[in-house]
Amino acid sequence: QPAPKIPNGPPVTVEARCVRLPAKAENAAGIAPVVERRTLKRALNELLIEVKAAAVNPSDVKAATGLMPYAVFPRTPGRDYAGIVIDGPADWIGRDVFGSSGDLGIRRDGTHATHLVVETEAVVDKPRAISWEEAAGIGVPFVTAMEGLRRAGMPKAGETVLVMGVNGKVGQAVVQIATWQGARVIGVVRKNEAYEGHSNSPVEVIDASATDVVARVRELTSGKG
Repeated sequence: QPAPKIPNGPPVTVEARCVRLPAKAENAAGIAPVVERRTLKRALNELLIEVKAAAVNPSDVKAATGLMPYAVFPRTPGRDYAGIVIDGPADWIGRDVFGSSGDLGIRRDGTHATHLVVETEAVVDKPRAISWEEAAGIGVPFVTAMEGLRRAGMPKAGETVLVMGVNGKVGQAVVQIATWQGARVIGVVRKNEAYEGHSNSPVEVIDASATDVVARVRELTSGKG
């Protein structure tokens, strides 16, 4: 349990329960995490967060199996999180927050724990309208989608965006961002299934197992593609 909160006082120390990966696994089936107790406290530019929910991303498995050569061991995995700030500057304490970080869970200890230490600039307030689980699932998928769209050019009204793997979490994030910007979205799936995510406008779905994707895209866009 955390010590009593002292705004702007000495850093609070907690004994956290943390998932730990002691060494690189040969494959996904060989990942053998353990749970350890570790003492955590923040530095001056960090917050100490009681974790309410944390996501599991494909990158967690890739890092655990050595596909990210810069991953370090032992460590606590997990990149995305949502929780309550229990230590930091006085104006942060008690706030519901969520976020993500590029090296959390890979180069340093991450979010699969009861508590997390993270830099203040990686944290934003959690909207009241979304749950802990929803907030914890935003990070990697939406950062990936937004960065891809930033590099390609943020879609605008009147433009069409083709999303391969539209029911993946990054695909769903692309749909939300693109339709929020007013663009039309065409999604591609590997089997006969409807779009499963949120959208601000209808999504035309192409079943790649039964339809020529290129021909159908040309048809839907009056030959433009």
